[in-house]
Amino acid sequence: MGSRNPDRIPIAMRRRRCESVGDMIRLGWDVHSKCEACGLLFRVNLRLIARVKGADFSLWNRKERCKRLGCVGFVNFQGKAPDMSWHEVLSAPWPEDRS
Repeated sequence: MGSRNPDRIPIAMRRRRCESVGDMIRLGWDVHSKCEACGLLFRVNLRLIARVKGADFSLWNRKERCKRLGCVGFVNFQGKAPDMSWHEVLSAPWPEDRS
């Protein structure tokens, strides 16, 4: 009767503590991208994104073109915090204030 089940915490509630790619690296998140059309699944290299786009870059509510040749679909980014059992789409309302 003590701790709350981490899998019951909605992904939207986790956003405040983990807005940027730098936060995801620091907290040990695992991120995948999955195409809505062809189903192609990639593990996202967060360190590479931080180097190219900057540590403050955010993957929340973002869609990108699929990298598979000939596919016209878009990928969703799915994240998994260390205490979660599965990946969830990084979709949540924009935070009002990050302080």
